[in-house]
Amino acid sequence: MPPEITPSQHVVSEEAHRLRLDRFLAGVRPDLGRHRIDRLLRTGAVRVNGRPRDARCFVKRGDRVEVRPAPGEVPAVAAPAVATGVDAPRVLMRTSHVAVVAKPPGWTTNPVGGAAPDLLGWLAEEISRTVPSGGEVPPRRAPRPGVLHRLDREASGLVLFSLAPEAHRIVVLAFRERQLEKIYLALVSGRVERREFSIDTPLARDRSGRMRPSPDGLEALTECGVIHAGHDASLIGVRLVTGRTHQIRAHLAAIGHPVLGDPLYGAPSRVAGVPRLWLHAWRIGFPSQLAAALEVPREIECPLWPDLAGHLTRLGLEPPAVSAQFT
Repeated sequence: MPPEITPSQHVVSEEAHRLRLDRFLAGVRPDLGRHRIDRLLRTGAVRVNGRPRDARCFVKRGDRVEVRPAPGEVPAVAAPAVATGVDAPRVLMRTSHVAVVAKPPGWTTNPVGGAAPDLLGWLAEEISRTVPSGGEVPPRRAPRPGVLHRLDREASGLVLFSLAPEAHRIVVLAFRERQLEKIYLALVSGRVERREFSIDTPLARDRSGRMRPSPDGLEALTECGVIHAGHDASLIGVRLVTGRTHQIRAHLAAIGHPVLGDPLYGAPSRVAGVPRLWLHAWRIGFPSQLAAALEVPREIECPLWPDLAGHLTRLGLEPPAVSAQFT
């Protein structure tokens, strides 16, 4: 039997205006997966302004989209209505070992002070109220999440947390030995001519706090592949081999193709309507033995956040397809 559907309501933001309904749902409900979204749309379980609609519907700013269980499915506890521009985090997958969370822009990974919400605190509260989809948790004590890697505050996408000490140890070791594959999507300034390339440039922090190329810096290796190359902007997939602070942003700026919307490393651009830092943690891959130990698939993906997906659509570009691994 498939997992319970959590009913939810969403208000279409300016960034999501004119998205197809199935793409809109992939952004606001990445926990469902493509196949379940298709089933919900086919069975009339998705309503726009109170009317059942199918995937061919294009949503408009201000529309209210309601997701209900398909016929025969039992609803879980209802989620509050949210606007897509300020969407909450979502747990994409959770076992007794790890949790994979979709982070919205504007959230920090762990508490840093100030008014920004943090993902670690949110997850700790979330798991205290729920049970995981796989494995078991001791009934008297909820697991304490551990931060395994971080995303910049204005970036969106996947973040991995540990939920048990042994899981934390083996995943940290896997990161250290570069066994995990982290793939990001970035829209960068200008036309990138090379289809595949690597940036192998040490980075060091300067007095302003920015990371700069330096022969005396820390080893930093980034691998890139072009998905769409336009005249003014290119969409690329980025694989982090090392994990230095601001590595993707600093490396791409160093080769003359800064990430669009980057206030630290960016440059003036002719691309209009950039919503924010155009960086999204898209995919994480595990070696088979580690995936089995953690009870997760070998690859986990998170759809583009609605603001970035909407921006691509306005530029006439297609977001990369997301596999249906969580259906």
